[in-house]
Amino acid sequence: HGSMNGWNDDVSSPSSDDDILKSDKLLPTPQPTVEVTNSPTLTKEQLIYDIIRPIYSTLSATVVFEDKLSPQFRAWKWLANEDEYEGFNKLADLSSDTIEQERVIERYVLAVLYFGTHGESWKFPTIFMNSTDICLWDSESLGVNEGSLLILGVSLCDSQSFVRDLRLTSFNMTGTIPFELSRLARLETLIIEKNNLVGSIPPEIFSLSHLSTFYIGENALEGSIPNAIGNLTSLENLSLAKNKFRGTFPESLANIQGLQQIFLITNELTGTIPQSVCSLAYLRRIFVSQNSFTGSFDCICESPSKITDTDYSVVTDCVIDCSCCNSCA
Repeated sequence: HGSMNGWNDDVSSPSSDDDILKSDKLLPTPQPTVEVTNSPTLTKEQLIYDIIRPIYSTLSATVVFEDKLSPQFRAWKWLANEDEYEGFNKLADLSSDTIEQERVIERYVLAVLYFGTHGESWKFPTIFMNSTDICLWDSESLGVNEGSLLILGVSLCDSQSFVRDLRLTSFNMTGTIPFELSRLARLETLIIEKNNLVGSIPPEIFSLSHLSTFYIGENALEGSIPNAIGNLTSLENLSLAKNKFRGTFPESLANIQGLQQIFLITNELTGTIPQSVCSLAYLRRIFVSQNSFTGSFDCICESPSKITDTDYSVVTDCVIDCSCCNSCA
């Protein structure tokens, strides 16, 4: 007879947090492959910890899991003790099934996002942290785009129930973007615009090789836009608009051959717009006004994308030299 949450009943009572964390300090940083002792005394709490622990270095794991108020600690304890999801296999299977372990990690990552951005105050706080599969963590909300119905939350999963699209527009999110989102390895769409997020873009995000739409506009994010953003080789649509980003236009964006839309308006960016951007063959829109860019962008007039054949496709500051730009602000 299984337990209510799908885990074995024949495990011992949970170890204390201190026991789990102390034993961890004796070990070197584990490799990403999780090897869990298949023991009848293994607790759910210890097993969850063993699965999520390789996300962190030894030092950062000590810091985040010893702080009982951290989003990571809270997500771990919720997953181990409060989550009533019945979809995972029993402990003995989960300890050796790498696909199931990845599902645990994705559920954990979304819990970290919830706790780290004050999910209890979200616009739709109940769509996360319930007992269903994370692919059902969504809410249909009426969008402003000509009355179309937008699905917010986890709006799409793949055939193995891994997250592909995460859309949390106008969700009343506060706090910072957790780097753990980089562990949603199959993510194609990440939209967290129109919130109150602060801090910088976690560099780990740029490892998301399948990400095609990355919208984090209309927050209060700051720092520079790192050249590592060019590692998002599948990127087609990018919005960093209406934040507080400083520094220069990341030249590495010109290396993303499939890039179609770039929205950088209303930041604190300086310098020139790299001429190499003009060679992007599929570019349909580039909005860079309300920054402090200088120099010429006339090369866009000869772009192979024929971008300026469309109205309102290139928007720059009026100080920028561009004979064919069809709007300036």
